[in-house]
Amino acid sequence: EYKDSDALFTLGMLLSEQGRDKECIAAYRQSLALNQEDAELLYNLGVKIGDQPNPNRQEEMQMYKRCVEVDPTFGGAWLNLGSALAENGNLDDAEVMFLKAMSCDNPPELKPKAMVNLALIYHNKVGAAFQKQDIESARAATIQAASYLDSAKPLLDAVVSNSGGTGSGVSVSEYLEKYKLLRLACHRNLGQIYAGAGNMAQCEQEFRHATSSFPNEIKAWQMLGRVLELQGKSSEMQTVISKIQELQQQQAAAGMGMFGSGPFQ
Repeated sequence: EYKDSDALFTLGMLLSEQGRDKECIAAYRQSLALNQEDAELLYNLGVKIGDQPNPNRQEEMQMYKRCVEVDPTFGGAWLNLGSALAENGNLDDAEVMFLKAMSCDNPPELKPKAMVNLALIYHNKVGAAFQKQDIESARAATIQAASYLDSAKPLLDAVVSNSGGTGSGVSVSEYLEKYKLLRLACHRNLGQIYAGAGNMAQCEQEFRHATSSFPNEIKAWQMLGRVLELQGKSSEMQTVISKIQELQQQQAAAGMGMFGSGPFQ
């Protein structure tokens, strides 16, 4: 029987590598009973609890809270605590945790991951503002989300370049996919706000920005095509339709299937 906290911690990590999660958690708990001031142990136990089917989110969050009490610079715990709070619907406190994570420097993917999560918080604020028909708040929240995303993108690209796209926790490639979906949503929301205000030129500019940033995304070209159609710009609209059809053919050839049944689906 192990009676040394470090030995139990090491045993837990070995069990984790073997996929023996229940035994891993038991070893971590035994280690924690002997040493409650080990930030990495608290973090690892929180991660393992959170990875279980029907996880105990309260216990998971408690591990992260104790972790940052021991080591306030442990950014991964701030990040995961924010994610757990967000999943429980506590977006205001989650935002604070993500801001805490942003202030930590290591590992290198931590800051951009926090930025993407903050963008998601603001994206949710956009939806709430639209429901209340508070267009100005929706516009401000969209701009803030876009700002976080634009700051995160080069940092994520640098991590991919340096490490091959992997890092602690959720992979950087998954965060890049989140970035793309959220940034396209920002373009869409701002375009809709401009169109609703009757500023079709600004709406068109926003959607052209989307096609410039995401030239291979059919959704971006569809947004631009719709606003060109509304303005009666038939010649430019035909160019967009041709681009959409080209991308659809490329996706079909690659086995990805067609996106929608028409050019502006």
